[in-house]
Amino acid sequence: MIGTLVGRTAEMAALGDVAGVAAATGRPAVGLVIGAAGLGKSRLLREIGDTVEADLRISLVGYEPEQSVPLAAARPLLSAVQRDRDELEGGPEPSWLEPVRLFEATHQAIRGAGRVLLTLDDLQWMDGTSVALCHYLLRAAEHESGTLTMMAAGRPTPTVADIAASFARRITDPTRFVQLELDPLEQAAGMELVRLLLPGVDPERAAELWAIAGGSPFWIATMARSGLDSIRGSTAARLRQLDPDAALVLALLAVSARPSSDRDLATQLDWAPDRLASAAGSLRAAGLISGGPLARQVAHDLIRAAVVRDIPDELRPQLHRHVAASLEAQATEDVSLLWTALEHRRAAGDDPLALAARIARSPGRRWLGADGLRDLSAIADGADRLDPAAIELDRGIAEIAADLGDHGTALDHFARASERHPERAAQAHMALGAARAAHALGLITETRAYLDRARRVSDVPWVVIEAMAVEAEILLWSEHRTTDGLSLGRAAAEVAREAVADGDVTPAERTRLVHAYLGALEAAFDGALQTDDLTELDRIADEMIEIAPTAGTEAYLRALHNGGVATRHLGRFRDAARLYGEAWAGARKHALPILAVESGTGALSALLRLGQVEKARALAAEVAALYDRLGRPAIHQVRPMRPIREVTLSSGDWRVAVAELEQDLLDESDPHYRLSTYLLLAVWLSRIDRVAMADEVERNLAGGQRDAAAAGCPRCAAEFGLRAAEASARIGRSEVGSGVPPAWRVTATARPLEHAYLRWIAGLEGGSSDAALADLAETLTELTALGLRLEAVWLRMDLARAMEPRDGAAAIEGYRTASRDAGAMGALTQQRLADQELRRLGARTWRRHGPAAKGIGTGPSGTPNADVSVLSERELEIAGAVAAGHSNPEIAARLFLSRRTVEHHVSTILRKLDLRNRTELAAIDALRAMETRPQSLGD
Repeated sequence: MIGTLVGRTAEMAALGDVAGVAAATGRPAVGLVIGAAGLGKSRLLREIGDTVEADLRISLVGYEPEQSVPLAAARPLLSAVQRDRDELEGGPEPSWLEPVRLFEATHQAIRGAGRVLLTLDDLQWMDGTSVALCHYLLRAAEHESGTLTMMAAGRPTPTVADIAASFARRITDPTRFVQLELDPLEQAAGMELVRLLLPGVDPERAAELWAIAGGSPFWIATMARSGLDSIRGSTAARLRQLDPDAALVLALLAVSARPSSDRDLATQLDWAPDRLASAAGSLRAAGLISGGPLARQVAHDLIRAAVVRDIPDELRPQLHRHVAASLEAQATEDVSLLWTALEHRRAAGDDPLALAARIARSPGRRWLGADGLRDLSAIADGADRLDPAAIELDRGIAEIAADLGDHGTALDHFARASERHPERAAQAHMALGAARAAHALGLITETRAYLDRARRVSDVPWVVIEAMAVEAEILLWSEHRTTDGLSLGRAAAEVAREAVADGDVTPAERTRLVHAYLGALEAAFDGALQTDDLTELDRIADEMIEIAPTAGTEAYLRALHNGGVATRHLGRFRDAARLYGEAWAGARKHALPILAVESGTGALSALLRLGQVEKARALAAEVAALYDRLGRPAIHQVRPMRPIREVTLSSGDWRVAVAELEQDLLDESDPHYRLSTYLLLAVWLSRIDRVAMADEVERNLAGGQRDAAAAGCPRCAAEFGLRAAEASARIGRSEVGSGVPPAWRVTATARPLEHAYLRWIAGLEGGSSDAALADLAETLTELTALGLRLEAVWLRMDLARAMEPRDGAAAIEGYRTASRDAGAMGALTQQRLADQELRRLGARTWRRHGPAAKGIGTGPSGTPNADVSVLSERELEIAGAVAAGHSNPEIAARLFLSRRTVEHHVSTILRKLDLRNRTELAAIDALRAMETRPQSLGD
């Protein structure tokens, strides 16, 4: 290899610049080099990699034969971030995990590695899953300000163009993204390269070689080494000079198209180590291969293409078989190696059935995706249906399809395998799989037919229990017979309890029974939730938590999450925060990102109601970042952005949160999930300004009523009716209790939260009467007992408002207490609203040198009197908003002040700081720093 990189000074500088920005800012950066074969892209990547300071360096390379093999290119990355098997449930290798788990586990592993350099070579051949993993890591680093520098190179193909465009969309800062089109070397650089390779060469000869090579560094070096004047001739000449052993090793490496060790090559060829080492040595001396005994490979793709083109037809299948056999022996259960072996088996013309069945049973089969699933299906369709391997392949395809959500394919292959499998228990298992797939497709008649088949072929307990659980789900979700569904779920759980208590079952049977037991409890849990049977919901949740540990970590964490759901509905928010929090922490530790989003969402919502606003905000930021990394997938029964927006309503810019919630309504297609957003907007806007926001409240209530009818969920409709009654009462509509079921009009002991809200609504309707004041005071006691400190702030403001006509001093004290409590929690919006009421009553609301003024120094030198410590807390708040570019009307709306008050404060601020205008005010660094806290989360 040449010691000096010639003719690429500008490219090195451009790539070095983005790497330098990444190092200086702690933000991710991407350098992308695109150019034809032979222009020195790989060499440029190596050179820039040597100049970038990094704590962790990982190099990924795409190989042409492996471009359809999941995670083939990412193997070095997965090896670098290998974690202890106890940390990641599901197997010792990260590649065994389902895709989204592996992506998140990889991110978490490199997150603490410091400065990470990731180089990606031959992008045009990199498999899609590896590219998706790199995108995930880049997206995560962008959200979390991680120092990830990515240097990539590829040929000008449509695939590379798509990857480049996606990188550019992710990194929009031009100082952290550069895309270079690599051109051939100019004549002067090309001649310099020739002189380095052939010292003393005649200038005319150097110019001639540069011209023949077309400026390609690779071909210049090849011709200089061979002494010939032909591009093809120079390579062909080197190949003709090889002895038979060296030629065979080179052909084997070309067919493999991936690095191979001397030991592996010797095994494939059945050679002695010395014979292999001799052949490899001659190839290395001829410049045809690179690497050492642990990783030999063809020196360049252009050489490999020439070698493959000239391999005799009778030798080619034998070489593919050698490679396939080696990979099969190495792979154990590594699906990417097995899939590469399958490609070689097909290239050799061998029957792929046995290997396809092995792949379909491998733990990493989820990685095959839709394309792999189609390939396996084609192999199964062409096989002898009675071949045991074909039956196992059908079963594996069905299970992969079910994992991927391709319920049509799952139904076809489960049904086919169920009919032909020789074991009755396996027939029942696959019939149950077909039933679940049919249910997912809405084919209720077919679902029941497959359930009947499962029961007919086997009466073992776990089959009976699973069939009952699926039947219960049909009743609950498809036929909306909630009472019947709950009864059947309970019955399935009772059968499971008796079966698990039987001491004669084997460990394998017990494991299957426990999973069936949990499935039955899930059905009963859904039924209790739909029928609003909170006592049953609480009991089932406890039972899940008790038995789930024997079913594995994921099952236990899911049970904790369900416990959070139950305690939240029971109004036990402290317990809900604890259970959700444990599930969140465990899901993060064990790389279960979907469950982490679900549980994190529940935890932040509970923390918010408990008045732990700053904790809720911090958790919301983590959940939002994780949800964004996942690409914001649809998650059953959870819409994370709504509670995240709710945190912003209290702790950020409430106007931004309202706008985001309104956009969420437009983006959401399911009326069930729109319903809660309409309700949140209606209640919040009625609390912020019952007069000015009355029309908006009416509009959101009307939208919610439409969606409540469309959703067809009795419990959600009842909850909407209760909270809508509060919003209606605030804007003067007498609809107290409208839509609230009679069962909710019970004692505080049975339904404490609903009881408190009903009493609160009665107090709002009563004005300043003795009864209203008593209702509001008693509600405050109930909310405090439940730990709902944030709701208690709103209640204090309502109580103070009701007191105003009777005792102005008591009203002022009530507002002041609400302001103080809200401020201590970090609930800025509620604090500002309470302060607004205090100002309306003529009470003082600001404190000079309050918390906001502490630690703020002076602005840049030259700014007149930039000592902002002379400002009051309110003045600091307004000065910071001005420095951030907000107009007076925007500041007034955000801080609940009149425009005239804002104008007065701005004038006072300019006078105190001896400034002439808002531009000079915005130049003070200390004020701009005050507005660095984001006013929204997740966007």
